[in-house]
Amino acid sequence: MGGTAEIYLEPWQDGTVVHLFLRLAVPMAAARRPDRLVRDRTLSWKRTVTRLKDELEDGRAPGTRGRRPAD
Repeated sequence: MGGTAEIYLEPWQDGTVVHLFLRLAVPMAAARRPDRLVRDRTLSWKRTVTRLKDELEDGRAPGTRGRRPAD
């Protein structure tokens, strides 16, 4: 399996929206369930991006820039 991915970031309010455009080249054997393949790849991407978001925003209060001051 192969393909391409296009990722772009869009500033929104006090954060960023991440957009992903995924184009898969699916072998014929896997083409019987393209919906399942797309779903699996999409969920994997969302888990990865959510982990990155959580790491980058660790301690950041909503509506603020940067980390929350230490107590």
